Amino acid sequence: MNKFILPHMYLFFGVICFILIETGSASGELYTLSLYISIAFMLIGLIWILILLFNKSKR
Repeated sequence: MNKFILPHMYLFFGVICFILIETGSASGELYTLSLYISIAFMLIGLIWILILLFNKSKR
């Protein structure tokens, strides 16, 4: 499996969760927690992709 697939899946999952949350499927504390989790997935994916690209450019 390509090493770029997994971070893109994290990013995609975070974006999909964010869209589903914003459509009104959660409220209150669950809403806030879900937003933080989806943003964390997006940030993990983006940072992972940037690290892979940086390491690839150093070679």
